[in-house]
Amino acid sequence: MLKNFQIINLVCISCALLLSCSKDENNPFGNDPFYNNVFKEADENKLYGIWAIHEAEFDGAVIPIPINHESCGRDFSIYKDDNSVTDYIIQDSDCNVQQFRASWSLEAGILTQTTSSGQSQELVIIELTDNSLSFRAKIDVTEDGEPDIVVINARRHTPVESNFYNYSFFAVDALEENPIELSWGSYNGIYEFDRYEIYRSVTDCTKANMALIHTIDDSETTTFIDENPPADEDICYFLKIYSVNGLIEETFVQTVTTEFIRPVNVYQNPITVTDHSIELSWETYVGHYFSHYEITVSNYFESSGYGLEEQIVATIPDMATTSWTDENPPYFKNPAYTIRAVNIFGNKSRVFNNVTTSSREADFKRPEIMELDYVYSSIPHPNESSVYLLAKDGDYSERKIYKFAYDNNSIVAIANTSLNTTATEGIKLFNDNGTIEIAAQSGSREIEIYDGNSLQSKFTETLTEVFPMSDFAQLDFEFYAFCDSKNVYVYSRNNTSFTLVDQAPHFSDPIIGAEIKLLTTGNNTFIAGYIESNNSITFQIDSNGFIIDSSMVNLPLQIDYQHNTVFNSSSNLIVNFENKNVYSANSLSIVDQFSEPYFPHNLSSNGQEVFGSNNNPEWSIDENSPHEKRAIIHNLENNSNTEIQTLGYPLFVFENHLGEILSISAGTKRESLFRSSPKKNLFIEKLER
Repeated sequence: MLKNFQIINLVCISCALLLSCSKDENNPFGNDPFYNNVFKEADENKLYGIWAIHEAEFDGAVIPIPINHESCGRDFSIYKDDNSVTDYIIQDSDCNVQQFRASWSLEAGILTQTTSSGQSQELVIIELTDNSLSFRAKIDVTEDGEPDIVVINARRHTPVESNFYNYSFFAVDALEENPIELSWGSYNGIYEFDRYEIYRSVTDCTKANMALIHTIDDSETTTFIDENPPADEDICYFLKIYSVNGLIEETFVQTVTTEFIRPVNVYQNPITVTDHSIELSWETYVGHYFSHYEITVSNYFESSGYGLEEQIVATIPDMATTSWTDENPPYFKNPAYTIRAVNIFGNKSRVFNNVTTSSREADFKRPEIMELDYVYSSIPHPNESSVYLLAKDGDYSERKIYKFAYDNNSIVAIANTSLNTTATEGIKLFNDNGTIEIAAQSGSREIEIYDGNSLQSKFTETLTEVFPMSDFAQLDFEFYAFCDSKNVYVYSRNNTSFTLVDQAPHFSDPIIGAEIKLLTTGNNTFIAGYIESNNSITFQIDSNGFIIDSSMVNLPLQIDYQHNTVFNSSSNLIVNFENKNVYSANSLSIVDQFSEPYFPHNLSSNGQEVFGSNNNPEWSIDENSPHEKRAIIHNLENNSNTEIQTLGYPLFVFENHLGEILSISAGTKRESLFRSSPKKNLFIEKLER
């Protein structure tokens, strides 16, 4: 209290304490006028509270104590029932204060104040009512080295508390896997603390639209975790601080952007695989703001890249559920399953960290998935439920011919030699007097013939006249056509050897760098043409294999890895899969056109149906690409389309010897058969109209 008297330049409190007189132990008051009229009945209960000095009396004069900073009010002291007293000395117009603390005791009207260093000073109370306090103090006013007796008059004071309380900080933290946590400095105001109130946004971040969500009545509790926030993109908070006198302070609004709040990782246990299902289990989520578990399956594990495909296969809203079985595993080898926790804000947990893994790869493959990757050429067997494939079983393996039986999903034969042929040359089926053979170009002059059952090489023939070989075709059971950049050649065959019968030039003005392709059209006729040209040349041979006629026709012969031109003997039609024109094999003129499927694969055995899909081989593979699991069959007779939903993405739709429609499909999006995929995913499915 005496520190407030500094304003009249009497003395500092430390001097007053040093100059205070000690009492006689036997006669405490003696004849010292300092103790005259002491108000021995002073009640300490009336001392509790806030007092401010208004005047001082010395040597018969009453000296008003002015207010130094009008906007802040008077300096004041607070006496508390814990026998502590704090002086608040206002330093400037911003109401910054300097505080002095001491303990006090009251006995027989003598108020003793003691500093933390042990120095004491006596104040003699001469009046104490509910609203006024007068006491004597010894202070060297005259500066003669002797203490003077000064009467100080104080009154009850009610300072504006907000002038003397500023919250030290208010912060909201919510990053990564942490919950939304509010923190602030503890209350240190001049009145008795009442409560903290926490407000949260409802519709927007204006205070008028924010609602009270929590109240704290302990001044030392200065943190709060919001366990049940709304699922908003931005959540705003502010704090109200109350003393017993009412609201003291409101903090600024703090905003949390919830996109940065990430759930804690979910640990996935090792996967259990059975014959037809994949069993997953995981540890219970232990973080905040749980919404659901999300289980995905992907064709990449611990990495990502081109062709990534990840699909949600299960959503589990019950946090206590920690297992799930995939009864319908995907159509690709070794699928990777990831279990993520998703919070109410839509954010997902990470897949890996230094402690837990949420993703595991299943050692699983459906029986129908082929152990093949790149397929460069495919030919259905004319009499069996099998298909011949020129393929590789991995990135660095050699190209070989495989015979795959789709009735029992097995590779029943593998060629005993590898091939270096390009994708556009492919393999072809020969019928040697009822014996099925597979033929492939094995060099610039060589053709290799394989047994259709065992795929063992029967022989390799070098055609010295043909160089470099561009294409070949079987005309009928006795003759074979070959071509290079200048000529077409007709050979006869005697078991394991070919003999040149005749040859003729084709285009007088060849296209440099372009390849000539051949198409047999029955009756010992065949067509030769460039992939890039709109014109082709027809050739006819006689029964001895000699070329007896040739003519230029307006029929583009587009045969490559992406398109084909095919002939069907039953309908006697030629169909160009690139321009979708249908030609008569007799007149070589257009007799029909169709629009779908956009990318045809094959004709039916009767030549009246076109099989394919609308998936463009040029489309890039990503989550937004429009690939569909849908095959399209176009009927040339009635100009109608039939759409068939497929299990996979159809890449080669064909009709087998039983009249069944099948498809070599991919379990994930894939441009074509000869393009690779992150996981082996090719299988043959039967399509139901």
